[in-house]
Amino acid sequence: LSYGPELQTIDFGAYNLICFSGKNGHGKSALLDAITWAVWGYARKTVGAAKADQGLLRLGQTNMIVCLDFYCNNTHYRIRRELTIRHNKPVAALDYGIVQEDGSVSSLTDKTIRATQNKIEQTIHLDFESFCNSAFLRQGQSNEFCKKSPKDRKEILTKILGLQQYETIRRL
Repeated sequence: LSYGPELQTIDFGAYNLICFSGKNGHGKSALLDAITWAVWGYARKTVGAAKADQGLLRLGQTNMIVCLDFYCNNTHYRIRRELTIRHNKPVAALDYGIVQEDGSVSSLTDKTIRATQNKIEQTIHLDFESFCNSAFLRQGQSNEFCKKSPKDRKEILTKILGLQQYETIRRL
């Protein structure tokens, strides 16, 4: 599913809204998978899979890397996620940081991938499930939100709207 060994750079900076269209097999879904894999470590075809990351590797390859630069609250961030297969074992890495004006990166990476992932989600205030139910319609799953229980829908909307603080106040 990856784009291959050649470095591919795509800059969306000049656009406020983007629509991907084209024939099957031209890489639209692979590009969206790269974005969601970089941010959350999940992609369309890998959610719930036993070897999820490995399912994204291009056939015959043992390494993949996605670097994603984005802005949130006027701060420039960079996520770099990598997977390498060494001796038939997957080795994953996740780096996260703030990009400075001179191009250097101030690391926000924590000791574990899970802790670093939590920092990313705290920054963007969105987990993968909330993203898929609010801003990203995955192919063949446009009714995913409707299939959820009322409790799950409430939880997703609470995350999207940032209402957790009011729940804390209610409990107090």
